[in-house]
Amino acid sequence: MFSWPNIFTLLNLVCGCIALFGIFYESSWVVIITFGLALIFDFLDGFSARLLSQTSELGKQLDSLADLISFGVFPTFLLIDIVERSVEIREWPVYGLIFLLAAGAALRLARFNTGKEGDSGFMGMPSPAMAMTVFAIWVNLDNTVYPSLEMLSDPVFILILSLFLTFMMNISLRFIKFSLGNSYTLDQILSLLLILIFLGGLFVNWRLAVLITSLSYIILSLLFPLFSRSARSS
Repeated sequence: MFSWPNIFTLLNLVCGCIALFGIFYESSWVVIITFGLALIFDFLDGFSARLLSQTSELGKQLDSLADLISFGVFPTFLLIDIVERSVEIREWPVYGLIFLLAAGAALRLARFNTGKEGDSGFMGMPSPAMAMTVFAIWVNLDNTVYPSLEMLSDPVFILILSLFLTFMMNISLRFIKFSLGNSYTLDQILSLLLILIFLGGLFVNWRLAVLITSLSYIILSLLFPLFSRSARSS
């Protein structure tokens, strides 16, 4: 039960909870550090499970529960935090629709657990990628190098974004499966490209690098069918 993959999964969940704590107590660096750790632990649980051949039904269910907190509930409250900087949701209840993002993440994770898509790719935007996109917008609102990015805090834009991401997580569209290796599959090639985009962005501004990489992931995933057809024809 307490295998390394499950320990990493539990650490992911704990980091997600602490990140939520950081939002409520307006501690940006707690949010940034713990969300980054949650992503690392989410990667390590799957990597160690494959490396040690310790996959199990318990680990699969536990992983989804942890992801729902770190990559479902947490990004939802990031968007709520952005909206409440300019309007109060209790006075504008329409913005309560943002909470559908957490429901969309739960549905996405449940579909993943009951399907076989993990063997060949992701049907719908993975919840960690969704959370990364939300985090990228939130963290750039305090980007002193590019203060014009404050425009991303518009409440109407945030509401539309939350509905868009909810839809993208549950659309029947193949998204890039982030993976590395030496087999040079299309997923691995595009994953390497995303890493290079992120590293290149670091030379400009780390906050902007996160935003550009997240947007690049969405764009490349939407273009994935074109890349697949080109690879098959060649």
